[in-house]
Order: sequence, then C-alpha cells, then structure tokens
Amino acid sequence: MKVIRRPNGGKFAALNTGIAVSTGEIIVTVDADSMISRAALTEIVKGFENPEVAGVAGNLKVFNRNTFLTRLQALEYITQIQVVRRAFENFGSLTVASGAFSAFRKTALEEAGYYDPDYLLEDFDITIKLLKSHQILHGNNEAICYTEAPETLRDIYKQRLSWFRGDFQNFWKHRDTFFNPRFGIMHKLTFPYMLISMTLVPVASIVVIVTSVVMAMNGSGLH
Repeated sequence: MKVIRRPNGGKFAALNTGIAVSTGEIIVTVDADSMISRAALTEIVKGFENPEVAGVAGNLKVFNRNTFLTRLQALEYITQIQVVRRAFENFGSLTVASGAFSAFRKTALEEAGYYDPDYLLEDFDITIKLLKSHQILHGNNEAICYTEAPETLRDIYKQRLSWFRGDFQNFWKHRDTFFNPRFGIMHKLTFPYMLISMTLVPVASIVVIVTSVVMAMNGSGLH
C-alpha cells in the first residue's frame, strides 16, 4: 500500500493523481464515507474477465438504516438505482458508475481524458465520457459498498440539490449527446431517459400524491 499526499485541489485532482501514480490496469475509486465489504474487490474485478468491459459499478447499500428517512433512502437505492442499472446493463450503458465504489480500466480512463475539474458530479461526468467513447460499462451486485445516507430533511435537501445541479451541469456540458446519433445508445435511450426521470417524473409524482390526498379527503379513494 502506498499513500500519496498532495495539496487539496478537489476530488477530481486526487483521483487523477491516484491514476497517474498507479501501476496496475484496474483502478478502483471509493468515497471517503463509504465502506466496502470483504469480498467487494474480488467481486468487482470479475467484470473485467470480459475484455470489452471498461468499467464496473459496485452495489451501493445504505448502512445507517436506523430512521424512517434512511430506510426510505435504502428503498430508493434499490428501486431507483439498482433496478434501473440492471435494465441499462442490457445495453452496456450504465446511467452512472458511482464514485462511491466503481472500477475502471486505466487505459479507458486515459482514453476518456481522466476526470475534469469544476464538476459537482465527477462520477457522472466520467461515465458519460466513457460511454461517448463507446466503452462498455457493467455492474456487479455482489460487489457491495455501504454508504451513509443523510438523516435529516435539511441534509437530504442539500444532497439532492447538489445532485440536481451536478446532473444539469453535466447535461449542459455533454448536450451534443442529445443531437448526435453517433453516440448510439446514449443518444437514443440513456440521456433522454435520465432527463425525463429528472424533470417530468418528480412533477408527475407530486401531482399523483396531491391528487391521491384530495381524492381521499373527498372519499373517492374509499370506493
């Protein structure tokens, strides 16, 4: 094990430094507040038995499931992340290879141009860059990583605001994906799905909740 120290320059700089000094072909990224299971590294590298796979995303789970809010987020990780990821795996196109725990071929990261500065969601950005270069990304459900979920509404709001800002920042940066068919499945399915899920689905969910409450108050839901 080698520890590299450098002046604080943001997460992207730390990641790029780690990649630059590494000597192996497989690069594993882990967030500071994440904990991987004992077999996680062994499992995540199995995805690279296929020489065409450039990256493998781990299976994120919430470990502080001790409140109603964190349990809801644990459910969200299953329905909003794992189920969707498995669907997009059929096309070799993950929506996001999470920075909490993912692995990549060093050559693929070099080809994509490493991590860019000044982006809130560097994992989303590098995922898009890899997919735009027609790399294949998969997931491994046995490569388990535990992450800490926010426990208060204020912290959840701050986290989601950061996510939404980062998502739209990356959408704008890679807006050519929407209009250029040479990006394949990213152009046809992945990007349109993510934009719809971020804009129309939340609005529709609010409408459904409000409508359900009104119907229940009027007695319509009892019939």
